[in-house]
Amino acid sequence: MILQEKFKALRDYELDDITGAAANYDDLLRGVAQTPIIPQGYTSGWAQYTIKCKDEVQRDHVMTELKARGIPTMVYYPKPMHRQTAYANLAVNEAELAVSTDLCRRVLALPLSPYITPADQEAVAAALKDALHA
Repeated sequence: MILQEKFKALRDYELDDITGAAANYDDLLRGVAQTPIIPQGYTSGWAQYTIKCKDEVQRDHVMTELKARGIPTMVYYPKPMHRQTAYANLAVNEAELAVSTDLCRRVLALPLSPYITPADQEAVAAALKDALHA
């Protein structure tokens, strides 16, 4: 029953609200960071709003700087899928999976929910800009 109510909220307003929040980040971060790209004709459920940093050093610096300002960030996938325990018995060619490995070192997710305010997003964007230029 609880999930039915949650799904109703998602359908009725949360998906539109979180999509609007993602679009606001797109505007605030244009030219600042590599932001998510959703192909024309597709929709995202926006489980995360993930940006790409130039490398792991920059990502870690950004995370530290934002944390110092009370802004949470998260690396949801620090280890690529092919290195997860469930796949340990599979023979993989690391060279063929270089993009996955690279992205796991460079990406981080910014705070995002259907309830995030534009003012909160502006604070996140300002802190991110400061961190990237520090």
